[in-house]
Amino acid sequence: MNSVILYSVTKKDNFKINTHSLIDLYLPIIGHVANNFFMMLSSDVSYCDNIKNLSFSLQDACTKLNCSHDELTAARKKLEAMGLIETFLPIDNKKNFLFVLNNPLDFYEFISKPKYKALLIKNIGLTNFQFLEYKYLNSNWEIDNKMLNVSSTFESVFNDQDIKQIKNLDFSIIYQDLLKLTSINIVIPQTCKDIIENVYLRQSLSLKKIEQAILDSIDTDTNNNCICNQAFLVANLNKIINEEYKMIPDKQKIGLNRDAKLFQCLLDQQQEQEIIVDYKSYNAEQYLMYIFNNHLSSNDRKIIGQLKKDYQLIDETINVLIDFVLFRTKGKLNKKYIFKTAKTINGLNINTCETCVKYFKDFVQQHKLNPKNAQATTGCGMFKL
Repeated sequence: MNSVILYSVTKKDNFKINTHSLIDLYLPIIGHVANNFFMMLSSDVSYCDNIKNLSFSLQDACTKLNCSHDELTAARKKLEAMGLIETFLPIDNKKNFLFVLNNPLDFYEFISKPKYKALLIKNIGLTNFQFLEYKYLNSNWEIDNKMLNVSSTFESVFNDQDIKQIKNLDFSIIYQDLLKLTSINIVIPQTCKDIIENVYLRQSLSLKKIEQAILDSIDTDTNNNCICNQAFLVANLNKIINEEYKMIPDKQKIGLNRDAKLFQCLLDQQQEQEIIVDYKSYNAEQYLMYIFNNHLSSNDRKIIGQLKKDYQLIDETINVLIDFVLFRTKGKLNKKYIFKTAKTINGLNINTCETCVKYFKDFVQQHKLNPKNAQATTGCGMFKL
């Protein structure tokens, strides 16, 4: 890249880096190069404010960030698309960028943007997003007509189709349906909306069942307004979820793909992929129910809840962990071994189904485990070897 391409940096009056937001919300989407570039620009801005007409070389930026020109360009576009920077280029000088820094949004501002929220969930998974929700449970430079805004848009950088595939709960549809059914306007407080949205995403309940839960949760305030009562809503949603769990299809009917040979590297690529697809297709509660062909005990639910909360594991990783533990302990859910293994996975930052499978395969090869000794011979959770 030609070193004569320069850049200057300025900021809005109220510019302030919220490092928590930058790491928790933006980093999973923009990646490390873009994150480091933003931090570099944040450092450069203090020099530009104090030294008139100071410019920096984009080539030097590539060297400091240990990245190529193309990688830096892609990083810049991601920063623009997520609103962290705006890029301006003088109409008469296309080799001197001006970067205007914007504040990272806080958690509530960020998730109020449906596309940002959907993309974050897509990148970190619903379980990790719910943990973030729990954790957060809150220019002097004048752009004149000689400057042209050349910032990338969100749509030009991120694939809109990927976002459209993520379930998004449209409360306007719910309000319309409820109005048709009752002919009255029902108020759904934001706390209730958050509960409904989480259940909708996690439990895959139909819109009809969610609307019925709302109808069964209507209460009136002192002014006789019809309001969705949060306590009633939680009770009614739990009732629906419990009824869903009772309708458990036989694992043979749903064609659940499981085979301990996966961990012994004895399957071909297609067979492995079929198993991985099933790991990704069910939440941990569903997967364990399908294995045992029965609803879960309170102890089983507690184990899964602890894996999610204490060890920050996502569903697909828990599914792999469950199968591996059953493989190692002859079909029994050994609680001590589960949590010991979960601690290791968490410590190694293993957070996808594929990396988890690879880790266990390496473990089996390294310890030269005998398939016959490891085979589950009794219990509902056994494998067919």
